[in-house]
Amino acid sequence: MRHGIVLFTCDRGITPARAAKAAEERGFDAFYVPEHTHIPVKREAPHPVALPVESDPVALAKTIATLDHLSGGRVTVGAGFGWNTDELADHGVPSGKRRTVLREYVEAMRALWTQEEAAYDGEFVKFGPCWAFPKPVQAHIPLIIGAGGGPKTFAWIARHADGWMTTPGEQDIGGKAAALRQAWAAEDRPGTPDIRVLVATKPAPGDLATWAAAGATELLWGLPDASPEVVEGHLDRLAARVRPERAT
Repeated sequence: MRHGIVLFTCDRGITPARAAKAAEERGFDAFYVPEHTHIPVKREAPHPVALPVESDPVALAKTIATLDHLSGGRVTVGAGFGWNTDELADHGVPSGKRRTVLREYVEAMRALWTQEEAAYDGEFVKFGPCWAFPKPVQAHIPLIIGAGGGPKTFAWIARHADGWMTTPGEQDIGGKAAALRQAWAAEDRPGTPDIRVLVATKPAPGDLATWAAAGATELLWGLPDASPEVVEGHLDRLAARVRPERAT
């Protein structure tokens, strides 16, 4: 399995650039930066990854394509439907339509990434024929959906995405991975879905083997939002556990 790092970055701790460089130097394979545009003070959502539907789809497609171009084809898009429905409402996204909105955003962005003259006509996204450059280096930018594992989520992934990222505290990952593969097969998708496990707490003995047996391709480990020295020390200790051959 690959090992990636997650940093919910802010303006108080290590910068994303320094954290990503430190992680790569220690042998980690990926660097994830979640986002929220804001958190409403008063919320009705039951709970406090990128959220594409909170951005303009044309501008977001340009940002992702540019990042893929500058990084030499290293971008993976991790997206959520948006658990914070109050935050979505501030962006004009109806909570009951959030899966539809995300689907249209993804389809529209893929049109901009792949078509010489792109256009899209949906319920929430509309634009006429246009040019958008640079195109991504990758012919297909992978899309991983972070959401609770359930039939509706897995059916959406099987139709529109490339894989699943577990939520913190996800239970029965093996059973849910099997359910995702069944949904994948029902859509006649070739290959298998990419499954990435977000490690929210210290793993119990045997967890890594269990996740590997479930077909997980990558484990994601959280970093503290702290000073560079604290974060780099944390990376040293984590690398010694999961990447002993590369630890500094």
